[in-house]
Amino acid sequence: SQGNGITRSDPTSVTSKSCTTIPDTPVLTQSEISQRCGGTRTNITLDWQPVKNALSYVLSRSEDSGVTYNAKFSTGNDIFTDGSVIGNTEYFYKLEAVGSGGPSAPSDPPVSIKALLCTGKPRPPDLHQPTIVYPIHVFLSWDDLSINERGFRVYRSEVLSSLPSLLAKNRLTMFLANTFFGIPASSQLAENIKELEENTTFYLDNQTIEDTRYQYEIAAYNEEGENRSNPKFITTPIPAPSPFTLRVTCDIANAEVKLDWFPGAGTTLKGGEVKYNAYWADTQNDPFVPLPSPCSEIFSETSCTTPLPQRDNLVFKVTATNIGGSMDAFAQSSCIPPQYKEILPN
Repeated sequence: SQGNGITRSDPTSVTSKSCTTIPDTPVLTQSEISQRCGGTRTNITLDWQPVKNALSYVLSRSEDSGVTYNAKFSTGNDIFTDGSVIGNTEYFYKLEAVGSGGPSAPSDPPVSIKALLCTGKPRPPDLHQPTIVYPIHVFLSWDDLSINERGFRVYRSEVLSSLPSLLAKNRLTMFLANTFFGIPASSQLAENIKELEENTTFYLDNQTIEDTRYQYEIAAYNEEGENRSNPKFITTPIPAPSPFTLRVTCDIANAEVKLDWFPGAGTTLKGGEVKYNAYWADTQNDPFVPLPSPCSEIFSETSCTTPLPQRDNLVFKVTATNIGGSMDAFAQSSCIPPQYKEILPN
């Protein structure tokens, strides 16, 4: 109609149309299917390339070469693990991509796989010879020979080789069991010190003590039990004394010099005391001269006083020694009272 020079068109109805999309047919190939044991349960994993416009996927499973599909699984991911299979059974899978307009055609042909038989105890791992990690930690590694472990257990025991040591630890019963019935005492006393996840192949034991012989076993386990590796043995060392500091104070009035040292942690160890000896030299590169008693063969004191050598700008050294090794600390003094200078150990 027209009015006031304005032309108006008659209204028309517009019907909105929803956009729906059916995705392309997904591709499922034999190379994208794998399996492994999770304990005594078999897990079959399938993955595929994402399909454009797919909102989800439906995976169908058959046990009769794809004639009938009696199990269906829906997922929003492009990977799926089927944990409901039975070992030693062949399965066939097909895949559909689902979009806003419905499902695609199924992948063709179906892919097949025979499920692993994961029952029974896992095979024992092959434990390598343990090694020492400074100062007294023990590093364990092994070959994983099983396919159906839930995890691994680390067993450790102290090797008790004599009747006095067994009596001292109140373990006479195990000694008698070993002597009269052939039961290995160390294995009976083994403690499960750690449980590890499946597929693990190493462990660092940092709860050891020095100068101790240990037996280790690694067990692979699942719901049906465990199998242990052959035992391996190792003796932890006695570490050398740890670093420490030395301080020198000159007493010119009394013509004496006092040495004070401050041992670090770990200098008093099982198997022997730490012995200290003091020395002096003109420079750190010159030969050191032993100081006389009371600055030699010291076991319990952490200081000593000695007559002042008739030299200036001296370098003093204290050496801490045990059966594991030795550690030196140095300090320099010009013997101008009461000045001293500390030098950290090498």
